[in-house]
Amino acid sequence: MPARAPLLLLLGMSPLLAACPPPPLPVAARPAGAVDLCVASVPAGASVTADGTPRGTAPLCVGVLPGPHRVRLSKAGYFDLEARVEVSPTGGEFSGNLVASH
Repeated sequence: MPARAPLLLLLGMSPLLAACPPPPLPVAARPAGAVDLCVASVPAGASVTADGTPRGTAPLCVGVLPGPHRVRLSKAGYFDLEARVEVSPTGGEFSGNLVASH
């Protein structure tokens, strides 16, 4: 007996589309020897740039090589915050308190 397709036609989806898994999300390239640099912001939700490359929204952890890095936090309604962060061979953390611009 053939397998039955889910009753997705009622929702406007075809069984063919329902059977196809979504494509995998792109994974950022992680350099060999990278460790985690975990970044948080207060308030949460700031855009994170590391070494001039946009990396996502805080809180997050990104793979970087040990050593010095420039981290910038940006959020509408707040002054940008930029800092030099030294990342050890076991990883690093940075948390920035943003100051309201109004």
